[in-house]
Amino acid sequence: MKRKRYRDINEIDVIKNLDLAMNNSYKLLTNKNSFDDLVIGDQVFFAHDIDLDLSEVDFDFIIEYFSDDDDFEKCIELKKIKDKYNNN
Repeated sequence: MKRKRYRDINEIDVIKNLDLAMNNSYKLLTNKNSFDDLVIGDQVFFAHDIDLDLSEVDFDFIIEYFSDDDDFEKCIELKKIKDKYNNN
């Protein structure tokens, strides 16, 4: 029996969408853009599940992503939101 061949996922596309998802999550969490602003065609990418409350793990994952990218301004901004979110 022949196995179905799936299209190879281009590593650049994965990285591009990861970056897009992280930046979309950042923009949504910091209220820089609304959900509707972030929709491209009929697609939208986020690094977190926008239908659920954001967990501390999700926050840490997004902050770590920007830290690894040396984008410390975003890290500081997200950390402040995380602290405010956790205190409520």
